[in-house]
Parts: sequence; structure tokens; C-alpha cells
Amino acid sequence: METGGGVSDVMANSVQLTGYTAGIPHSALNTFAVGYVGLHLLYNFIYINQTTEAVGNLRSMSFFASLSLPLTLLIKSANKVAATGF
Repeated sequence: METGGGVSDVMANSVQLTGYTAGIPHSALNTFAVGYVGLHLLYNFIYINQTTEAVGNLRSMSFFASLSLPLTLLIKSANKVAATGF
């Protein structure tokens, strides 16, 4: 049974560490982390209360939206490293 955790949580944690190492401002890291957790809470709430296929589609959208946050942060980190010659 999928609960919205697992590999995506490991990826999000790794990307947070990458952002910290690259020198991304803490406020940005915190914003991405809160957004990720908030979207996963929404995902879990929908998962528990799902009654129709349309609500299931909303659940999928919230899951993939939560995955976009770590990927965006990873790109920001890579750009910062590339710009500074880390």
C-alpha cells in the first residue's frame, strides 16, 4: 500500500542536504521543506478520505506536485554550484 513515503522522502532529504552544501539560503530550504511536507500531508489526507476516481486524480496531482519541489531545489543547487565553481 502506497502511503506517499519511501524513496521520495529519501530524495527530498538528500536534496535538502545538497541545497545546504551548495549554499542555498536557509529561508529557501525551509520554504521548500514546508511545501513538501504540506503537500504530503494533503496527499495522505486525500488517500484516507478518497471516495471517487476524481479524488484519486487529485491525490496523484498532489503527489507529483510534492516531487516537483525537491527537483526544483536540486536544479537551483546545481545552478548555484555551476555559477560559483564550487
